[in-house]
Order: sequence, then C-alpha cells, then structure tokens
Amino acid sequence: MDNTKAIGDIYKSALKFLVPLSSEDTYRTIVEEVRLLVETEAVAIFLENNGSLEAVYTFPKMEKPKNPRRRGFTKRASMTGEPLVISKKEVVKVHKDAEKFDFNYCVFVPLHYNKRSIGTVNLFCKNRKNFFTRQRLEILKLFGSMASLAIIKTKLYIQTKEALDSRDLFISIVAHEIRTPLTVVNLYSQLIEKRMESGHPPDPEWSRQIKKGADRITGLVNEFLDVEQIKAGKLPVNLRECRLRTVVNQAIRDFRLGNSKREIIFEDEIGNNSDLIKGDYEKLLQVMNNLLENAAKFSSDGSEIRVKLKANDSRLIVRIKNKGRGIPKKEIASIFDKYYKGNKTNKDGMGLGLFLSKEIIEKHNGAINIFSKFNKGTTAEICLPCLGEKDGREN
Repeated sequence: MDNTKAIGDIYKSALKFLVPLSSEDTYRTIVEEVRLLVETEAVAIFLENNGSLEAVYTFPKMEKPKNPRRRGFTKRASMTGEPLVISKKEVVKVHKDAEKFDFNYCVFVPLHYNKRSIGTVNLFCKNRKNFFTRQRLEILKLFGSMASLAIIKTKLYIQTKEALDSRDLFISIVAHEIRTPLTVVNLYSQLIEKRMESGHPPDPEWSRQIKKGADRITGLVNEFLDVEQIKAGKLPVNLRECRLRTVVNQAIRDFRLGNSKREIIFEDEIGNNSDLIKGDYEKLLQVMNNLLENAAKFSSDGSEIRVKLKANDSRLIVRIKNKGRGIPKKEIASIFDKYYKGNKTNKDGMGLGLFLSKEIIEKHNGAINIFSKFNKGTTAEICLPCLGEKDGREN
C-alpha cells in the first residue's frame, strides 16, 4: 500500500463527511471508504452505548451481531486504541457463527479520537497476515480517528437539529396556546374599561373570565418551567408524609369550582387501610388536576367522570375514568411524549400534561398508565407506594 496514496484517500474521505449526514449515511460512507483501503468481505461497526459495545451497522446486511464480550477482541481494540489482527481460527473459538464467513483474518480498527474511545470498525479480510504491516495498521488507525470524528460530528448535528426542532415546536405551540387566553384578557379588559368610562359597573362575569385567562397563561408558563427543570434533571420534588385521600379530595374540589356543570363521582374504597404516602402534595395535586381536566376535555359536557381510590397490598391506586370517545390504540404508546396532542384533536393545551405527570409520578416511585377503548372511554391509573399506617382516614 502506497502511504502517500493512502493518506490522500483518507483526506478525500474526510471531505465526504463535511456535509450533514444521517447516522445511516455516515456508517455507509465509512464502510465504502475503508474498503478502498483494504479489501474486505464484510464490515461491522460497533459503538459504545452505556458502557457496552453494540453493532450499529453491518456490510453486507446481516442479522445483528451479538454484543462483544467485555474482554473480547472488539473491546480490547476499543480500550487500547490499537488495531488488532486476529486469525479466523481464533475468532471462531469464541464466535462459532463466524465459521460460515469467508475470511482469513479479522482486523479490529479502534474508533479513537483525542484519547476517547467510541467503538471499533471490524474488517473481515481474505488477506494473509503479512499483508497487515505496521504501516498499514497505522493508516487504518488514522482512518479510525477520522471515522470517529465523522460519527461524533453526525451525532452532534442530529442532537442540534433535534434541539432546534424542539425549540421551534415549543415556540409555535406557546404562541398558539397563549394567544387565546391573552385575547380573552384583552377583550374583557376593554369591556370593563368602556363600562367604567360610561359610569356603569362592569359585569362580575367579566372579571371571572379575566382571571380564568390569567390562570391559563400562568399554567402554561409553569408547565414550560417544569419541562426545563426536567431537561436539566432538576425537577424539585419535596417528599414528605401526606394523605393521598386529601390530595384527591382537593383536586375534586378544584375541578368542581371550574366545572360546576360536570358530574363527578368519587368512590372511596380504601376503608380502614392507610392512605399515608411519602409525596410532594403540590406536585401530586398538579397531576390529579391535570388528569381531571383531561377527563373533562375529552368527553361530552353531560357525561360523568368517576374517581376511584383503592388499596392493593402495599400500594394505593387512583383511577380517573371518563366516557369519551377513547384514544386510538396506535396512539397509546405516544401519549406520554412531550408535546404530543394526538393526530385528530383540536383541543387546547401544549401536550405537556401527561409528560409532566409521568415524570412526577416516577419521582414518587410510582407508575401511571392509560387504558382506553374506542367509544367506551378512557381510564387514567396512578399507583403509589403506601407507608402502611393503619386507619389513614381524614379527620
């Protein structure tokens, strides 16, 4: 192999990674370029993921290879940053399925950059061992560094694009959601101003509508702040002993204040069991309020909402059920995603309520699930660990 030509080929390869590429395109280009340096029958790219190496791309396409052993050849090349040339005989000793492939040696090329290991490119070659001189291995090592930069650049590009897309989506959602309550506040403020100028008292309902609009804006801002804290891993949860029955009762009272025409039925099935939990009262109230609002939002005005509180061994369960049209089965898996609002809904909200609720409940070592049947209704279920004190009934 002519060193000058090989280095020139690596330089040309590097130019191909200057344009934005998807992960798949990056891996494919790495394979195409390394095969210009070494004739290979097959190539596998392994990348670090939470402390272990996983196959992310193979050529030709094949069943995903098993994760490498912790002390295997792939791991050794990745950790040392030095290429390894291992005979087929040695490879087959630990990977029996490698017997079916036509190769003489496997070259494990480390993906290293600035003393950082991100994986390996494994080359299955027909060449004899004397083909892999020190110079050739140094060139492959140089290629590995260039490929590492390409993979890192692609990951950063994808992360940046996702962050910008998320930001743009959030701005558009906030602009849309805040516009309506702002319009309400502005409209009723003008009506009050005109009525006062004419010497007549304003309608009390107008001030209630202004407060409702202001509360809506406050809620949107608080949701945004909670999401930012979650992204930073700093969502504050003040855990202390509290009564789950008290939380549920307060949420029902809050709901009735703003939804006086909705029928809500509370079924307390705890009996003499304890309702004592270790939780953040305000955060749990936020979750209950959100679930009740969702139950009302996605059901008709005349239909009832049922809230059930029960004990099950060492856990307490709250179920909130409506009789709405239900959630399509294919959307259930996505309803806890940030900004998710469903494909056919024009309801207000930023699509953050269930996302925040899930984060809060999981901070309490609990679980939240949604069960729904088309035209039958939807049930939100929360499970929380109970502290186990007897007779947790409110005084």
